[in-house]
Amino acid sequence: MTVSTLGDPIKMVFAGIHRRAENVRPHAHPCPELILINQGDCDVHVKDQALHAGPNDLITMPARMTHDQESNGYIDTLYLGFTEPGTLDWHLPRVLPLGECSFLRRSMQLLADIDLKQISAGRDAADALVGAVLHQLSHLLIAHEQTPHLPANLRAATRYLEDNLTKSITIDGMADHLQMSASNLHTLFRKHLDTSPMRYLLAQRMHAARSYLLNPYMTVKEVAGLCGYDDVNHFVRAFRQVTGLPPGRWRQQRQEQEVPRLSTSMF
Repeated sequence: MTVSTLGDPIKMVFAGIHRRAENVRPHAHPCPELILINQGDCDVHVKDQALHAGPNDLITMPARMTHDQESNGYIDTLYLGFTEPGTLDWHLPRVLPLGECSFLRRSMQLLADIDLKQISAGRDAADALVGAVLHQLSHLLIAHEQTPHLPANLRAATRYLEDNLTKSITIDGMADHLQMSASNLHTLFRKHLDTSPMRYLLAQRMHAARSYLLNPYMTVKEVAGLCGYDDVNHFVRAFRQVTGLPPGRWRQQRQEQEVPRLSTSMF
């Protein structure tokens, strides 16, 4: 699955919450759907396969594909449907383990609250958040496809970093959490990823920052906070080192690239 930031506009079609001990009858949507399992587990039957999903699993369901949901008791899920841009390559249903990916969970919860009218928000703001969700999901899918060969403890380490981008992280604290020594942690990253844990964390934060900056409603200070920087000046320096531009200028440049594309597409 790939999402182009300069492709067709992405819009939310629906979002909601399913909390009950009931099955969902076979149905299909005209748009792609994400289903995030918060609690419980279920089996989803689609075509000739059965997908099993449990807590912290995300089901990606392509458009116009009939599926059901057989719940094993009470289940708590979030779901999100969105328009399918021409740049989205997503043809097969799958289950993606997310771990504790708080960004996707919080974003889908917020979108559900918006669609259920529990939170007042403009539709354009909701659409921008859907775009950020898909950018993050695209990154996670690529990482998931590229890391099956990695040792289990390294996969746990990268997932820990990706799930805690907003927090202050130290090597010692990370090593304690993963129950390994700091030297072994460094060795794992150097041997298999040719980088250090902190440089890996920086890369993930900068990837997230670029996605957030595509949302014109977010200030640079807000983006800095979501990427784990209490000091916006520190964030600006780090972003400039990685991209060659300060965040505000990078955003402006992307907007300038978008205007000609939209203008020519009108004729």
